[in-house]
Amino acid sequence: MLHGAQADALVLCHEIGRPHIRHLPHCQLPSISATIEANLAAAKLTNPNAALAGISLNTSALNKEEAKALCADWQETYNVPVTDPVRFGIQSIASYLNANF
Repeated sequence: MLHGAQADALVLCHEIGRPHIRHLPHCQLPSISATIEANLAAAKLTNPNAALAGISLNTSALNKEEAKALCADWQETYNVPVTDPVRFGIQSIASYLNANF
């Protein structure tokens, strides 16, 4: 799908606390860094300028304060907007996309 889309910007989606790929309990999820790296590598096969533009998290397993702290930490680590769209909205990612793509 990434190849056909030739995406300019990727927004990674992740559920905090999910231990494995859905319906595949023997397949643990890779780290977020590995997930970003793999998706960017795939996207760059057809668009060498593809870039990470945000991370959308499902933080329902965390309380609100933990969720805010995690989003802030990951935003600093990955240098892109990070949010739980249900709890905090998507404005930060939308603004980043409008400003950079």
